[in-house]
Order: sequence, then C-alpha cells, then structure tokens
Amino acid sequence: MAFVISVIRRFIVEDDAQDLMEYVLLCSFIALVGILVWQNVVTLLGLNYTSFNSGTQGLWENPDP
Repeated sequence: MAFVISVIRRFIVEDDAQDLMEYVLLCSFIALVGILVWQNVVTLLGLNYTSFNSGTQGLWENPDP
C-alpha cells in the first residue's frame, strides 16, 4: 500500500515527462479528429457516388430488339 501511495505522490509532484505527456495528448486529439473527419469524408464520397451512379443509370435507354 505504501508503494502505491509513493507512486501516486511521485506522479503528482514530479514533472519530468510533462512535455512528453502533452505531446501524447496532442497526438491523440489529432488522431481522434482525423478519424472523425475521415468518417465524414467517406460518407460524403459514398453519397456523391450513389447520386452520380443513379443519375447515369437513369440516362440509359433500352435498345430496340
């Protein structure tokens, strides 16, 4: 139990890797935003492709037999 308390106290008091943690948090935030943006891009591309495909399929006329 004393070991856990000393580890927690050391984590709060010491700031040796503070800049490293800031970069980790910044990179994780950028990755999360990238994932959310990518999902929206994929959705928009799918909707535009479906719209284009429906429009071009509607232009096709059956040939005379």
